[in-house]
Amino acid sequence: MTPDERLSRGDWLGGLGVPVPFRDAIIDAPNNILTSRGGAIVGLAMVAVAVGVMVAAFFWLEGDVEGQAATLAAQSGASLIHVNVGMGPTLLLFGILTLMGWVSSVLAGRYRVNGFLSYAAGLLNSPPKQGLTRRATQWMLSGSVRWAVGRSTTVEDFLRAVARHQARSWGMAAILLLLPAILLTALETNSFWVAGPAAILEHRMFPPFSNRRHELSDARGLTTGCNHTEKNNLLIYEVRLTSGERFDLGNTQPLRGNKIGAIEEIDAKIDRMIEHNRWEHLNRDPVHPACLNHWAAQFDRDGQRRLTKLLRLTAEEARGLPIR
Repeated sequence: MTPDERLSRGDWLGGLGVPVPFRDAIIDAPNNILTSRGGAIVGLAMVAVAVGVMVAAFFWLEGDVEGQAATLAAQSGASLIHVNVGMGPTLLLFGILTLMGWVSSVLAGRYRVNGFLSYAAGLLNSPPKQGLTRRATQWMLSGSVRWAVGRSTTVEDFLRAVARHQARSWGMAAILLLLPAILLTALETNSFWVAGPAAILEHRMFPPFSNRRHELSDARGLTTGCNHTEKNNLLIYEVRLTSGERFDLGNTQPLRGNKIGAIEEIDAKIDRMIEHNRWEHLNRDPVHPACLNHWAAQFDRDGQRRLTKLLRLTAEEARGLPIR
């Protein structure tokens, strides 16, 4: 370690509030592969575990809910299903990361190298580069340092107290994140809706969110459009019911066959005289030719006429509609 590096570490520890008598012992803490380079390795391993668990939870949850939705659709004669999962697994990711922080802090309060709490020293002894990461790290550690200073007479007591306070903070954060993650996952596991020519059926888990059936005769408004982006073309076909609830059939998956054909069958059951609005978002073209062309081509025949009818396109909007 160069004199400049030692000075930099001393300044960092001073900024955290580490007492002067403890700084040299922390800087000179003995190391092995776990404490010298393993900190980064352990951190990356923890992140990998958290991401892996989140991805596995997402795919399991999505597959399970899609299976339930497909069963309900088959029983009710519906042709479209809507499954929206992701918040539970996403929150689970952050919950697992904080849980890993708790595990690391518990380990830091016990792991020794040559009789010294080197892992705990490593929590304080690795100043990040300048920037947001440095400020965030300082904020996370300084509270533990202040808490430990008044409770320690030796460097070992100090390091153990810092690790204990860090473990408590990470543990509380893990509980606050994991409990809602479990609740959201439970809700998402049983929350979906299906649509068909007969009705729209909602499946929900807990009261007052009970299962509901919406008749297509209750439709009082319709919003249609076609959102073209560089990555995809999104069909907008949103049904507004008397109750005020909205269901976007364009954001669904077909149980079988072609989605736009299934929407066309449902559209035939909706009163043509209900209020119709063209979709609006920022300054995007709600009837972009490339988007219209994409969806018109999904029909097996006469795509331009059928899409014009489905989206209630005006003559001007439909003029020059290119068809592959």
